[in-house]
Amino acid sequence: SSGIGAAAIGGGSAGQWTGQTGYMGYHEICVNLKTNGWTKVKGSDCTVGPHAFKGNQWVGFDDLETVKTKMEYIKEMGLAGGMVWDISMDDFKNLCGEGKNPFLTTMMNNLNGAE
Repeated sequence: SSGIGAAAIGGGSAGQWTGQTGYMGYHEICVNLKTNGWTKVKGSDCTVGPHAFKGNQWVGFDDLETVKTKMEYIKEMGLAGGMVWDISMDDFKNLCGEGKNPFLTTMMNNLNGAE
C-alpha cells in the first residue's frame, strides 16, 4: 500500500542531490516523476499536498497548486507573509520546467497580487 497512512519501515532512500535519507527536494521529486517512473497522487481538495511513490519509496510534498492554496490562505487570514523551510529545496536549476525557483516565484507573485 502506498496511500496516506501506509506503514513505513524507515526513511526513504537518499535523494540524488540532497544525499540524505528521509527527504527529497522538490527538484528531486519532479525528476523522479518525469524520468524515473514515480506516480503522483493528489487529493481532491488540495488541503493536503500530493504524494509520490515507486515501489517501497514514498514522499509527501507540496506542488505549485498547494503553494498557491497556502498563499490564498495567508491573504484570507490577513497574515504578514509566508515562510519557506529551506530555499535550496526549490528547483533553482529549472529541472522541472516550471522556471527557476518556482516555489519562491509563486509565493512572491501570489502575495504581491500578480497571480
